[in-house]
Amino acid sequence: MISHNASPGQPEQGPSQPINVGMQGWEKTTAESPIIQTHGLGPCIGIAIYNPADKVGHLAHIATPGAEQQTIADFLSSATDNGAAAQNLQVWVRGGQVNRQNAGSEFIGLFGRQSLVEGLTAAGISAEQMNVEWDENPVESQGTRMKLDATTGEFQSLVAPAPHVAQAIGQEALMGERLTH
Repeated sequence: MISHNASPGQPEQGPSQPINVGMQGWEKTTAESPIIQTHGLGPCIGIAIYNPADKVGHLAHIATPGAEQQTIADFLSSATDNGAAAQNLQVWVRGGQVNRQNAGSEFIGLFGRQSLVEGLTAAGISAEQMNVEWDENPVESQGTRMKLDATTGEFQSLVAPAPHVAQAIGQEALMGERLTH
């Protein structure tokens, strides 16, 4: 079950500090904190929603989208609480690594992806509004990071390499640097 993370125990966000969304949580930007982000999606799925009319962003970090249709619907309805029409929203979806070495895990992962897109469509989000990019390299990546700046509507997504891949990249860069000097 995902939940809105507004709780008395959550640390205060400073005016220039991004709002961090943890696993199975969702948040909404504010005038004081217009940047919202999450990281380490791995098999989890991240949904970023931007309302350009109000310059408000929403971000969810969902662990099991196939089992959380009602909470996904609640998250989507929070993006239209202020009268925003679903057809005016911009939506980005990232993450969703699938373990292709285990048939059960692969089925659950692919089902979750499909369920999420169907849920977005049922909420009135068209295919043209959705920017969906799945992380197809679970062995090569450690997870996806998402960041949305609600003042500009700028969305960023970065797939972080797995430690063994990052180490190899670093060694290649170091070797190249040695060869050029």
